[in-house]
Amino acid sequence: MKVDNTTSLCILKNLGFTWCPGCGLGHAIHYALHFDFQRSIQEHILGIPATLIIFYQSCKAIYTINKTNNYGPATTFTNVS
Repeated sequence: MKVDNTTSLCILKNLGFTWCPGCGLGHAIHYALHFDFQRSIQEHILGIPATLIIFYQSCKAIYTINKTNNYGPATTFTNVS
């Protein structure tokens, strides 16, 4: 695993640890989205399931928003005499 000397907001990395479960999960999701599943599993075992859950939740949210918003005409005429 490559360790870079850039600044980070990760508390564990700033304390000197070389592996952080949060950073590992983020890297694993990145690799899973790029279809590099072997490297994703090396970074964190839950990377691929997390990617699938995030994808499912995103699709579900988009579907719900489109279903609840009525994209019909702005005005409707009823009982016009």
